[in-house]
Amino acid sequence: MPFGCIFNIEIIEPELIVLKRVEDIAGNDITTQGVNLGQSLDYVLSFNNKGNDHATNYTIRDVLPVNVTLDEGNITLPPGVTYTYDLATKTVLFTVPDNLVKIGLPSYSIRIRV
Repeated sequence: MPFGCIFNIEIIEPELIVLKRVEDIAGNDITTQGVNLGQSLDYVLSFNNKGNDHATNYTIRDVLPVNVTLDEGNITLPPGVTYTYDLATKTVLFTVPDNLVKIGLPSYSIRIRV
């Protein structure tokens, strides 16, 4: 008769990492610094999949502070990424295609000017 039984279960799932930085328009990271009223800034959202499975139907939701205005003419998106902006809630919703959130791919960045 067996004395013990051991099972090993590996969880297969994507693990998406999103980092948000604040940069001045020259590209310098000013995430922890103060800013001036009326100063233009870039929010940079970097994302990639560190998990062990591909992701599907991925979206990134970013709610902007009430004291900033989105400059929709200065948004840089990776290929295939689209967005919608709800002015009333100041919410930007990015839709990321499945081919950008597969395992083993490099990080991609979304840059939005406010």
